[in-house]
Amino acid sequence: MDYKELLNLTEGLNQWETKPLFGLESLYFADGPHGLRKQLSNEDPFGKSSSYTATSFPTASLTSCSFDKNLLEEMGAALALEAKALNVHVLLGPGINIKRSPLCGRNFEYFSEDPLLAGKLAAAYIRGVQNNGVGVSVKHFFANNQEQYRYTVNTVIDKRAMREIYLKPFEIAVRENPATIMTSYNRVNGFYVNSHRILHKVLREQWGYDGVLISDWGATINKYESIVSSHDLEMPSSNGFYNSFVENRLHHTEIQKNLIETKRRIENLIKKYRHNYEVSVDFEKQHEIARHIARESIVLLKNENVLPLSKDEKILITGPFIKDFRYQGAGSSEINPYRVDQIIDVASNFSSNIIVDENINLAKEVDKVVVTIGLPKEFEAEGFDRDDINIPLEQIKLVEEIYKINQNIILVALGGGVMDLSVDKKAKGVLLASLSGGAGALAILDILFGYPPSGRLSETYPHKLSDSNIQISKTDLNVYYDESIYVGYRYYDTFDIPVKYPFGYGLGYTEFKYSNLSCELKYDDLIINFDIENIGKIDSKEVIQIYIASPKTNVYKPKKELRSFDKVFLKAGEKKSLTYKIPTNDLRYYDIYQDIYNLEDGIYKVYISKDVSNHILICEVYIPGVFKNHPHTSYLNEEYDVSDFDKIYHLVLPVKRPKLKRPYNLNSTLEDLENTLTGKMLARTILKIATKELKDLPENLQNSTKRMLKTTPLRLLANYGGDAFNFQMALGIVDIANLKILKGVRKLRAK
Repeated sequence: MDYKELLNLTEGLNQWETKPLFGLESLYFADGPHGLRKQLSNEDPFGKSSSYTATSFPTASLTSCSFDKNLLEEMGAALALEAKALNVHVLLGPGINIKRSPLCGRNFEYFSEDPLLAGKLAAAYIRGVQNNGVGVSVKHFFANNQEQYRYTVNTVIDKRAMREIYLKPFEIAVRENPATIMTSYNRVNGFYVNSHRILHKVLREQWGYDGVLISDWGATINKYESIVSSHDLEMPSSNGFYNSFVENRLHHTEIQKNLIETKRRIENLIKKYRHNYEVSVDFEKQHEIARHIARESIVLLKNENVLPLSKDEKILITGPFIKDFRYQGAGSSEINPYRVDQIIDVASNFSSNIIVDENINLAKEVDKVVVTIGLPKEFEAEGFDRDDINIPLEQIKLVEEIYKINQNIILVALGGGVMDLSVDKKAKGVLLASLSGGAGALAILDILFGYPPSGRLSETYPHKLSDSNIQISKTDLNVYYDESIYVGYRYYDTFDIPVKYPFGYGLGYTEFKYSNLSCELKYDDLIINFDIENIGKIDSKEVIQIYIASPKTNVYKPKKELRSFDKVFLKAGEKKSLTYKIPTNDLRYYDIYQDIYNLEDGIYKVYISKDVSNHILICEVYIPGVFKNHPHTSYLNEEYDVSDFDKIYHLVLPVKRPKLKRPYNLNSTLEDLENTLTGKMLARTILKIATKELKDLPENLQNSTKRMLKTTPLRLLANYGGDAFNFQMALGIVDIANLKILKGVRKLRAK
């Protein structure tokens, strides 16, 4: 067996393809959680050369609000069609990281703060893509919940939160046998995920995952440890740099065994998904599918008898997004859209009484005013986190000025992250459209003019940022997840923190009546039955939300948790009987003292709810289980108290912000180098070269990009630097920073 050739197989051919070794053809990867981004050049990681035309579908921040598994499967199938047309074999999505903080700059790409919702929707997406002949890459495994220091941050997390919150979506997704899983940049409890033994222990052994593990682009650090941990594929190519550290250890039995397994997994992946299809794409049809997905997901947050609009009413539509519609996020998922509808261009299709204009004085002449508000593109992107959840002040002033003229205001909020919507007190109607894709303008107008809204919030909207228990530090390299399981509504609901709009919230244009709830335990399943009736005059869909509260014991836990959800359609006047089965295994908690899951003995409360705070029907059922007498910690207190984090973490807590000095290495960042005089001069020079093309960007984006570059390890700069900055040069910089000046200069000259 040629183990060096096996080792070569573990590295990409270029930015997007695998190596054609052992008679295997290359496999092509492309970004695309919500639209295909196949670059025109195989050597281009950033899209400078642009990408092929693709349909812009709504982002996960909106599709998750559908609570509709069938809809996500439909979207997956539509994405697979476009992938096949461009001979893309694996789509780099879905992104299922938990929305731990409302500030994460990449939240638009993720589903939810709730692991069940994120996992189940991801599973449906995977089925849709893979049942149509294209593989997926579920990302980013795992506990990758902020962009600040994303390449080097250490997530400090207790085992219970790890299992119940951050691993849970991946555990659910793995049941669909995703083609690949992408490992993240960050560390977890001191070890980089790319080479973390959890890959073998949990993914391979406990969950039985036999697909290919690929690195996030440039996430490889210790190739030997990665291989030993059952990691398969380094992307993109580092031109053999990381492999060179393994070549003299190829005689190790553990390396040989894992390389053989990697070859088998990659070979199976290629055999299953390496097909060239003769298909064409009807982009108009795809655009209509995107429109359908958006309108099934848009959330009606407020309606004081102003919606739906009538074609007989005179309407003004205004605001900053009427000509420049906000439809997608920025970063690796940014696509070259086939079509983006602008409100100013399509509004007349819905009524001849619509004026689309920035002149707010026209509000005097109309019955109602629709105002687009939200987050400008430069406010949120991959690579940096937000400082606040505010919308621009000029938008608030705009609404206030219109209110002086006309009080019949309907706000349409655009943006991929949670926003402070306190301006809604000046409005009678509020529609959340998030980032709704290229057909989003049409979908919004569909809802405004009568298409029944059925979206529900997949994350909590607090009154203000300070109400959130989780902020993102600008300085911490070791980030304490000391909230443990109290993420999102698990915090707000448990500790009775008032919020603007709770998780699961959303209004419609009709009314539903729930009745006849019964709950019973049959063997190892909780069976829940109830009736639902559409008592309104409009055919519509309703989101079913089932929350369950576990017995109150000395095991800390949320007040209640989402345990099942569904979406059902009922015609006006129609009544249905529904049955849901929840395995009692799904009600277990992870015992940090025994390292196992336990089902507690006692009375469980079942809530059939409109949202996490509004319950329609309640029943109780006894479930036999175990009783554990856990030590008392602050997490059992009635008021939120994380002072005992060290007691549930069970390891020595690292210093939050260690000062990193010599000796430097390839994992050092420009920010680290600045801790010494020599390093400061080197960092300043590199930063000046790297940012010379930023002058045309808005000032805040320039600053954010510089900040991101300063926190990027030298190894990643080399991975992406091409001829301008390669690994040899990076090693030279490291030597100079470590005061090995001559040695470093020789490496720089030998580039």
